Amino acid sequence: MKSEPTYTEIFEVCRKYLVEIASCAETDTHAKIELGKDEIKKYMTPECWLEIYNDKGLNVLNTKDFRFIMCRLAASLQNRNRMQNTIQFMKNFYVIKDCLFEFDPHKIHNEFGDNNEKLLDQLRIGINSTGISKIQNRPQTDDTKEMIEYSRTFWFQFAKGLLSGAKYLSSFGSAEGFFLYFDKLKSMYTWCVENYVSTDVADRMLDVSWKQLSDNQTGISGFRDALATDFLKEIGFTEFGKPDTHIIDIFSELKLCNPKSNSEIQKTLRAIAAENNVTPYEVDKTIWLICAKGGKKFYLHPNIRVKNQNNSKLELLKKIKELSV
Repeated sequence: MKSEPTYTEIFEVCRKYLVEIASCAETDTHAKIELGKDEIKKYMTPECWLEIYNDKGLNVLNTKDFRFIMCRLAASLQNRNRMQNTIQFMKNFYVIKDCLFEFDPHKIHNEFGDNNEKLLDQLRIGINSTGISKIQNRPQTDDTKEMIEYSRTFWFQFAKGLLSGAKYLSSFGSAEGFFLYFDKLKSMYTWCVENYVSTDVADRMLDVSWKQLSDNQTGISGFRDALATDFLKEIGFTEFGKPDTHIIDIFSELKLCNPKSNSEIQKTLRAIAAENNVTPYEVDKTIWLICAKGGKKFYLHPNIRVKNQNNSKLELLKKIKELSV
């Protein structure tokens, strides 16, 4: 019996399987088309979002623009559980963008402060008129049970997170101030790695960043560990990946780390990345593109779909386990 597969072998299987999936794509008119390696590579950096958002009128030059950061914060807020099915951020992009002053965190905070209902009133006018989603009205009475149920709705939580996020970002004064803080943590991590300091110490430097974002007192409302790292990776901190259900299931099944610990997942992503000379972002995105269900998961190519992807996660695990047979 062979030894357990190395990180290099595991990721090579992932890359080859992604190419295989992409080669079976077709257009909306059912014409066969192959997404080559160059097209797949476009998904492996957060800069890919610039084209998507700018096509929708955001008009930012780079991922360090304050409005891009706020936009990605909004996108990450809905990336949990089934919230994205309700918020539908991309379909409702224009309405959300207009209500949030083109995603300007200072203007959002100055206009709404912590007034969740004021923001919801603005969103409700635009969202309910599109027919894509619906924001329910605030209960007419102050009945405790009704108010609790209302506060648990996805749109209420989304709005609360937006205001909390705008306040958090505004506290740094500017995008430069925001990146100055988080880049310092990144620099400390890099210094530890380059000077052969314990990897545990180095990893803790990066843990500080997502832990602060997800802290109940100082962070962003609704940002749990997974959303915090999702946000960071998509604004340029490619040392992170999102510990979503795909990463958790695969790491758990292969016994790569403790799947209940975000710190352990991030550490494993970085170890796989280092052994393959890629970023943790690329490891994360490769696995996501393989495992995500739905024919439209190649979001940079909206007119292309892939078929029969419901069992791709199981097929990936099967391919990796065959390395040990």
